[in-house]
Amino acid sequence: MKVLLFFLLVLWSVPVVPEAAPCDARSAVLKAMERLSPNNARLWLDMESADGRGRVQMRSMELEAEQEAGFRRLQIELTAPEALKGVRITARSENGDLPVAEVFMPATGRVQKMRIEQGSISLMGSELPVGTWFQEASTSLVYIDEGRTEWEGVKVRRIRVVHGSDLGWAYFYLREADGSLLYLERYNKEDKPTATAAFEAYPLANDAEERLWPAQIRLKNLSSGEQTLLVIRKGLWPIKS
Repeated sequence: MKVLLFFLLVLWSVPVVPEAAPCDARSAVLKAMERLSPNNARLWLDMESADGRGRVQMRSMELEAEQEAGFRRLQIELTAPEALKGVRITARSENGDLPVAEVFMPATGRVQKMRIEQGSISLMGSELPVGTWFQEASTSLVYIDEGRTEWEGVKVRRIRVVHGSDLGWAYFYLREADGSLLYLERYNKEDKPTATAAFEAYPLANDAEERLWPAQIRLKNLSSGEQTLLVIRKGLWPIKS
């Protein structure tokens, strides 16, 4: 679960790409990630994760996020399993300050407040890195367009994104037809693959600005053996707070 939410919440913190931006490698990647964003949206999610020993955890949740004029809010409410039903995590940040999280536990009716220093909350055996959502996209990334190729029979544009601080790099595979993100491969600074993410079964977009959420996302942590399947049952955008 930690790996899955890390991937998703990083994607969900991307900035808006200006309309006049050219379709270069950087703009293409940021645009694909922007269309996945849950900002000012509500998502209903099912999550199944298995560790390297085959132990499986199931979670269902509703996620709502909003961003407006320096204010950011992310709320995750667990709806299953029964032992976690009703647990609600709300993180808020204003003017770039460290986010403050409130964790509501229905069993006690109490709210616990905490400042998210390291970007994660430990909750009944799972780490929820909600603070990652509040991080700004790195400005030390280099985007390299490696041209057209095919991925599982689909024509794609492959873009290599390198971290300027020597923290590794990643391949982004964008569907040539509409620019949506189909596959992501991450490597460490020794060029060893560490993780993959496959974004499956996108709906057809009605226009170029429509949010595109795949029906499911499959993630693999190649170091730990952890695998996660996220099913997006429903998405609502835009919403008003």
